[in-house]
Amino acid sequence: MVQGVWSEDPASQLKATTQFRKLLSMGNNDIRSCPSVCGVSWKAGSASTCQAALALTNVVSGTSEHTQVVIGHGAVPMFVQLLSSDSDDVKRASNVGGDSPSCTDLVLGHGALMPLLAQLNENTKLSMLRNATRTLSNFCRGKPPTPFEQVVIEANILLPLVHLLQHAEFDIKEEVAWAISNATSGGSHK
Repeated sequence: MVQGVWSEDPASQLKATTQFRKLLSMGNNDIRSCPSVCGVSWKAGSASTCQAALALTNVVSGTSEHTQVVIGHGAVPMFVQLLSSDSDDVKRASNVGGDSPSCTDLVLGHGALMPLLAQLNENTKLSMLRNATRTLSNFCRGKPPTPFEQVVIEANILLPLVHLLQHAEFDIKEEVAWAISNATSGGSHK
């Protein structure tokens, strides 16, 4: 499988990356797979990219150690780049920042906030909208809290969230309410 991932042949790369994803989705979050999966061509929207992102998402759903290995292999800039992809499947797989405040800071430092905010509109599929609002909520929670000025004020996240609170379906409104709660409770009044 490793040779297939590193192959220049897109079909071989897709086949091997899909095998890694299936293996990792069975609960075998073997962190030794990360270097191989991170070797996939990260062209936004390619089938191999989607499979690699989903495979790494399976890894980070494990322990903090798993998340740190994925981060250590350079996946964060790739995940942030994928947030701007035309593929919802790719974007859906790109939430690494929820593990800890330091992971959130790292993801925000790589510029994830603006492409994530771009997902908060009526044209976004419901599943992606749910994931984007949950991710924003995760960015705003935790101890110590995410820098209030950076996330809430400078990025102006409240306006699109309030719009969704007024116009979205109920399950999205629930995620939005948590995002607003986390965003506004993390800052301090000066």
